[in-house]
Amino acid sequence: MTTTRDNPEMWRYDTFCNQAYDYEGERIIYSLRSGETHYLNFCATEILKLLSAKPTTIKSLEKGLKKSPYPAPLTEEIQNIINHLHEHGIVEQI
Repeated sequence: MTTTRDNPEMWRYDTFCNQAYDYEGERIIYSLRSGETHYLNFCATEILKLLSAKPTTIKSLEKGLKKSPYPAPLTEEIQNIINHLHEHGIVEQI
């Protein structure tokens, strides 16, 4: 999908196909699609929390993560996490 200023990529967390368990600020995800289990660090967990609230863009995620008590990742780092989560069927582009 081509991204423009008027049409940024939107992402959402696929809660229907994933079961999540929180553990000490981090998250374990079991994917019903793949049968795989994924251990997510704090940053990926915070991204999923934001995406659970509503579909959003990378820029909106960056703004939301700045409210975190931990240093906010760069846009490139957020995009890398989103790409990884997408490869494993945890988030999807809409």
